[in-house]
Amino acid sequence: MSLSAIVKTGTLALLHLPHVVPDEHMKTIEDINVNRLFAEGYRYALIDWEGTVAQYRGFDLSYSRSKLAYMRREGFEMCILSNCSEQQKKGMEASLNSEGLDIKVHRAFPEKKPFWGAYYGAMALIGASPEKTVFIGDRILTDVLGANLAGLYSIHVTGYPENDSAGIRLAKKMDNALWYAGGLLKR
Repeated sequence: MSLSAIVKTGTLALLHLPHVVPDEHMKTIEDINVNRLFAEGYRYALIDWEGTVAQYRGFDLSYSRSKLAYMRREGFEMCILSNCSEQQKKGMEASLNSEGLDIKVHRAFPEKKPFWGAYYGAMALIGASPEKTVFIGDRILTDVLGANLAGLYSIHVTGYPENDSAGIRLAKKMDNALWYAGGLLKR
């Protein structure tokens, strides 16, 4: 959700700084310590698509295939959560299937990220509960904000900026300003 959309919908209060601070930050999904998360009791992962596991508007999983497969082998149930169109959702499902990855896709509609209903809809698909679920995403104002509001453990990844559109690069600059203003990490 853009900052102008947040202001127009009267949800500026959601930007209370602790809500935009992730529990953890990594450069990419590959850098996440899955074994530590599992040892801490997490069994479910909701994951953003664009910029987190694939390029913007793309379906190539070469950046994240090995980590997604590893998480699955280690026992994580996973669901992609995206503010995508129905056509994009089908492309995501086809990409995951072609890689042999048993990961569900939840299209956040009508309630989109960062609103908690999107996260609870995705958790329902995989039988997850907030206290055992991590969310991995590359955007502060949608991914991290929504995960924190839904009571999930939030992991912010820088992602793959070379694939971002000019609009996404600008939005990520706003995200980073909020993240730094929020005081880095909760941990």
